[in-house]
Amino acid sequence: MTFKDFAYIVIYLIKRLMYGILLILPIDKYSIYINNFDGKGFDDSAKYVCLAISEKYPNIKIYWLGNYKKCECKNVKFVKRGSLNSVVRQATSKIWISNVRMPAFSVKRKNQIYIQMWHGIFGIKKIENEIPDALTHRYIWKAKYDSRITDYYISANADNTKSFKKYFWRNNGKILEVGDPRDDIIINATDKEVSALKQKYGYENIKLCLYAPTFRKDGGIRAYNINYNELIKSLNHKYGGKWKIIIRLHPNIADKAKSQIQYDDNIINGSDFKCMEELLLISDVVITDYSSICFDFLYTGKPIFIYASDIDEYSKDRDFHIQLTDLPFSIATNNDELDKSISKFDICDFHNKCNEFMDRFGFIKTGDATEKVCDLIENVIENNDLQVKD
Repeated sequence: MTFKDFAYIVIYLIKRLMYGILLILPIDKYSIYINNFDGKGFDDSAKYVCLAISEKYPNIKIYWLGNYKKCECKNVKFVKRGSLNSVVRQATSKIWISNVRMPAFSVKRKNQIYIQMWHGIFGIKKIENEIPDALTHRYIWKAKYDSRITDYYISANADNTKSFKKYFWRNNGKILEVGDPRDDIIINATDKEVSALKQKYGYENIKLCLYAPTFRKDGGIRAYNINYNELIKSLNHKYGGKWKIIIRLHPNIADKAKSQIQYDDNIINGSDFKCMEELLLISDVVITDYSSICFDFLYTGKPIFIYASDIDEYSKDRDFHIQLTDLPFSIATNNDELDKSISKFDICDFHNKCNEFMDRFGFIKTGDATEKVCDLIENVIENNDLQVKD
């Protein structure tokens, strides 16, 4: 055992003891504790659940993990990560909601309910127990514990459900295959609403290409070698109009990469854009590599391209949950291939492939996931109802 491992165990035991002492406090029936990316941002599916609860159930208090001050949701109070207040709220809230694994020191009480709303609706890359050799023993231990205490998983599609059952070290958690709340706004948006969003952000007469690659294990950006100026020319030649590129990097490397990418009036830093769903709605094209963002964008029916210059290298690290060739998108490994993918793009063929893909993997297109999660929360609070069909 290394000193680092020993120190981790000691800190874990201290936190576990402190948490255990707080279990003497009563559970607040009308409170929810939310862990969104371990305190990073007021976003993802939990945001839309919060907004809906605030509108429908003003008596429910929501404690959101994060060091923020203002919130568009009046029910929400932010609690700083690592603070005594955050631990107290977790220990006493009736419902937990998370899109990542909960801290290992967490102790879920008999009358508390844990809802897992995982942050990816469909994966290109393997995750969790698909790649145990790529995970640390510490993470696997935490993941197994988290799965044991999970009561509900919110699933966006049939493949999502399969992954929860097969790869999440699942114990007895119920699976609600209802869609992903964050995609409701994308599914239900009208052309008028999209136009209003473009005007809101100052892009009403601009066409936008969103480039959103995932991060690499080493934190490097060598694979992000798109020639952005040539990309603008390709898009202009194919579609006409004035184009800008918005680059949104993974939060793990966004700050580091600011000094390594040359931004200007046409190449925009979108890593700090607050609402991913609104960014997807105002985008006219999405380019990614192995990120699940392409599956959220599928609901718009707009063009998607894969640019992956390091396929062999990346596959050795994470390998793929689904082969890239099985995706309904063209794949480019260099700038010339990307230019050809754009120039040869056929929207009718693309729509046919996407519809077949979504049907094959059971994507939910009803756009009412938020409502159904809120119904679950109401049932749990009012009836302590755990009877959900698996």
